[in-house]
Amino acid sequence: RLTDHKVTVQIQGRVARTVVEEAFHNDTQHTMEGVYKFPLPAGARIAALDLLVDGKWEHGAVVERQRGEKIWRGVIRNATPKKKRRRPQVEYIWVPGPWKDPALLKWTQGSKFELRIFPIPKKAARRVRIAYTEELAPIPGGRRYVLPLAADPSGKPRAEQFSFHAKIGGAHKDLALRSGPYALQGETKGHLHTLRYETTQFAPTGDLVIDIPVKDPTREIRAYAYRDPSGTGDGYALLTLRPDLPVAVKRRQMDLLVVVDRSY
Repeated sequence: RLTDHKVTVQIQGRVARTVVEEAFHNDTQHTMEGVYKFPLPAGARIAALDLLVDGKWEHGAVVERQRGEKIWRGVIRNATPKKKRRRPQVEYIWVPGPWKDPALLKWTQGSKFELRIFPIPKKAARRVRIAYTEELAPIPGGRRYVLPLAADPSGKPRAEQFSFHAKIGGAHKDLALRSGPYALQGETKGHLHTLRYETTQFAPTGDLVIDIPVKDPTREIRAYAYRDPSGTGDGYALLTLRPDLPVAVKRRQMDLLVVVDRSY
């Protein structure tokens, strides 16, 4: 049961970083493995995977796919109570260490990913956090951010709690953002735009879309800067170049042949 779905977005110029934090609750009397499937925007890149263990966020590491699967099978094998019946022969890897509660994130097909979490103890919850970055798609007069939220034909709630918080820099202060289909609340301070949305028993009706207008969209060069509001970490700068080059046109004579099939 998805009890909490929290999305935090930072957009600076054409680059966006999205952090999705979710909590899953096991209502049964048995320890369970959770499998969560979700889509990412086309072209997005996974930036981080964190699992909350004993009140502390543990950061994930990137390994080759087959090795990751073997490590996962080793974890399940060592966590499963021993039984007398013969087990099937499967290859696994047991990696000893201080960690004990793993999560496995893998790409399935297209832009779809699958996240597996173990264990989810009986009558308890686990919390996971996924971050990804992307370059926003251009639209006439600006850029577009899309948060995939597939609608459920049944209309049933997907999450008991849902919150969305976006900070958008680099957009002109005099140009209004456009968003839908949800009623986002906006605030603007200088060149920083903030959008918020919170609800309970959230039943998505489609992707959350934000259109960010840009003043003078035909400008050939732009510069953006970003620094974490907390003051920690390095600052970043981004230069984008879109030269207005003349189109080379080569004239040539073309004959158009039209064939009419009268057999019908």
